[in-house]
Amino acid sequence: MVDSPLDAPMETADAMQSLPEVTEEAAPADQTMHGTDTMADVQIAAVSPVVPLAETVTPAVAIDVPDDAGPLPLREAAAAGDAMALFEIGSRYAGGGGGKPDMSTAAQWYEKSAELGFAPAQYRIGNMY
Repeated sequence: MVDSPLDAPMETADAMQSLPEVTEEAAPADQTMHGTDTMADVQIAAVSPVVPLAETVTPAVAIDVPDDAGPLPLREAAAAGDAMALFEIGSRYAGGGGGKPDMSTAAQWYEKSAELGFAPAQYRIGNMY
């Protein structure tokens, strides 16, 4: 016995006929992603380009990187404000990098990276306190 129309079995052909038609037209600019766009618009929105972190945040001043911080490409990337390079330099100081670990200097480099929004650096700084 069927109590409501929702409980009734639906044939595949009936289900396909009840689906809205997908069009390739773009929705007007005033429509949002809350049920008013066509499926084509949703697919376009899903493949929008993602801007890498390094392109969204730039340092206010050039970063002075010492020669002992690592190889030249790493130092150049860090001087240009690459958050991952700054984090790597912090990791090298924290691990000793061939010498005695220097956690104070490592924290300074992690802080620079964290200020640029690099989550692993924010995590390391949080653990240091």
